Formats: sequence, C-alpha cells, structure tokens
Amino acid sequence: MQDQNKSITDEKSAQYISNISLDQQIIEKRQDSEQEDDRLNPQDVFRHKYKWYFLVFANLILVGGFFTNSFQAFIKEQFMQSMQIDNSQYGLFVLIPPIPNFILPIFAGLILDKLGLRFSIFIFALLQPIGMLFCLISYYVKSFEVMIFGKTFHQIGSELIQIAQSSILIKWFDNTTLNTAYTTGSFIRQLSSSLSGIIVPLLYQANNNLQLPLIVIFLVCFFLF
Repeated sequence: MQDQNKSITDEKSAQYISNISLDQQIIEKRQDSEQEDDRLNPQDVFRHKYKWYFLVFANLILVGGFFTNSFQAFIKEQFMQSMQIDNSQYGLFVLIPPIPNFILPIFAGLILDKLGLRFSIFIFALLQPIGMLFCLISYYVKSFEVMIFGKTFHQIGSELIQIAQSSILIKWFDNTTLNTAYTTGSFIRQLSSSLSGIIVPLLYQANNNLQLPLIVIFLVCFFLF
C-alpha cells in the first residue's frame, strides 16, 4: 500500500515538474519574442513612426496623372479649335493614349522587380512631365501626332505609377492600416480630377488659348515628379 502511494506521489511530482518546465518554456518563448520585437529593423521602426507623413507624399505622385489625364474633356471644343482637329481626330486622341496600358500592367511587376521599386517610381513619374512637355510643344508646332505621342507617354507613366504606389504602400502599412491608405489614395485621385475640371477651363478663359492650360499642367506634373 505504501509502495502504491509512493508511486502515485512520484507520478504527481513528475507531472508537476513537467508542468513547471512547460511553463518555463512558454515564458522563455515570450521573452524571446519580446526581445525580438525590441530588435526590430530600424527601417521598420522608421516606417511605423512616419507612415502617415509618407502617405501624403505617396499620394502627391498621383496628382499629376489624374489632374491631367482628362484635361481635354473639360475644354473639348476649345481644344479642337486650338489644335485644328475634327471630331474623328479628337476621338483618336482619346482612344490611342490608353492602348499601351492594356498590356503594360502585365509586365509592371517584372519591371519593378528588375529595376527596383525606387528607381521604377522615378522613371514612371518622369514619364508624366516628359509626356506633357511634348503636348506643350505640339501646341506651338500645331502637330496633332506629337500631341498624341506626348499624351501616350503621360498616360503610360500615370498608369504605372499607380501600380508602383500600391507596391510601396504595402511596405509601409500593415493589414490594419493598408485599406485606409488605399482609400485615401482613391480620394486624392477623385479630387485631382475634379479640380482639373474647374481649373483647366478657367485657365483657358484667361487668354482664350491652349497655351496657359498646357503650361500649368506641365508644371503640375514637373513639380510633383
């Protein structure tokens, strides 16, 4: 009987020691996890601290594209008159520039991986003022073909910069704040387009030609580049 009681006591002691050992392992894992959090990558700490300030600048790179994408629609008749084109040519001006964007997004990921995110954003953003510079030149030389070429350049940059911006937001924001970052970008895009609809006609009316609107549009793309 005493041997049986001793056996039961030994089993309970062994189980108790096992539980203590398990608790110690759990505590050690938690401590290791906390220490790991304390040793976060300095870049991650920086991003967490300044992500909302970064969001402002990340959204500004979208303004140039959406402020200028549909500028011609707000002054259609004046645009056609200034460029000496008819309705069919205007239709081509609206139709042709977006065509490359049906294909390029497929390769956007490869471009980002090959060139790197920062350099890709630089290149994509640069396409926008370059494209609008061609549009401005086309006004002076009265070349409809140059205008289409410039607008195509601009829209390629505008489309690709959106993809690049989405990629960089993923790096700066976690699952709890990423949706907020995306919806803020959507608001900025809509706001930019709406402001264009107000400002571009006023710029045209200021001197009754296309020169001032194109100059301002180019400067917007350039300074937000």
